[in-house]
Amino acid sequence: SLTLVGLAPAEGQLVERFRKWMTSAYGGPGEMYMAFEGMPQEGSEGKLSREAFVEGCRTNNFRGREEEVEKIFELLDIHASGLIAMEEVMFLEQDRRHREGAILKAQQKPRRERDALLREVYEEDRGRDVSNTHRRAPRAWQAAAVERLPAVVQERRLHWRRRLQERVQEASIAFDSHIASKYGNGVRAWRQGLDPHSGFLLNKREL
Repeated sequence: SLTLVGLAPAEGQLVERFRKWMTSAYGGPGEMYMAFEGMPQEGSEGKLSREAFVEGCRTNNFRGREEEVEKIFELLDIHASGLIAMEEVMFLEQDRRHREGAILKAQQKPRRERDALLREVYEEDRGRDVSNTHRRAPRAWQAAAVERLPAVVQERRLHWRRRLQERVQEASIAFDSHIASKYGNGVRAWRQGLDPHSGFLLNKREL
């Protein structure tokens, strides 16, 4: 088999050294990328610039010469554009499943940001004290679009689950209170009211 170290010893060893530092400092390339990314720069198209990469390595104490950091950036910048995307940085991730998952997450980032902006604008417009005919009033199609957003759907499901748990707890408290007031304790309730024929098993219908 052939490895990067075997093909290009100097570059391969540098990548291995950088990978160990990156894993120790951040846990993985995706986490490093987000830490370096900071505020997007004009013209960066949401990617990481050479300057931001070099500064991130220097600020976070990567023990390497400046030319070594430049070399690592060039290894990641496979299109020689002066910018690197998350997908390119994931070259440093050795676990295939983690690499594929991070790449997919990076590809979905623009959509998540667009969805968040759409929801923010809708909530802002909905909070305005204006009539339904006002130009800044939220429209019906906007409400439908926002309701279908994955984050909104997930939030609605979580709310439903919390409400269901609350109802289960309320029912349990009411049941225990009824047992205590009518029978005094659970054993007497079971023998006299719930299972008088000693079947030792009740289904939902019998309850």
